Amino acid sequence: MILQSDPNANKFIETQEPAIIKKAMEKLLLWAFAWGLGGNLRSELIEKFNIALTDLSTLSLPREGLFTCYFKFEGPEGEFVTWDSIKPEFNYSTDMPYFELVVPTNDTVCYSWLIE
Repeated sequence: MILQSDPNANKFIETQEPAIIKKAMEKLLLWAFAWGLGGNLRSELIEKFNIALTDLSTLSLPREGLFTCYFKFEGPEGEFVTWDSIKPEFNYSTDMPYFELVVPTNDTVCYSWLIE
């Protein structure tokens, strides 16, 4: 799914050396592992889970943890990008009914991206 949703994935895999592809796939799999096991954790446990992943992994992980970002096939070995970087700007419209207003936050961007 992530390989299909990232338009750079095919180009990245076609143009990079096998060792670099391996490193990128390790990052992607660790991100997927984190979300698969830890995505339903209560917020007070997520920090402990992130610390455990950081201790177990030899990869360079985001300081804020894997739940604050998604993986993208860009850069030298792929990169973790924060949800904030794709959060749309909120434009308030007085014509819009109150109950249809959705203020984009990192959480709404994250969960919308995961659902797609």
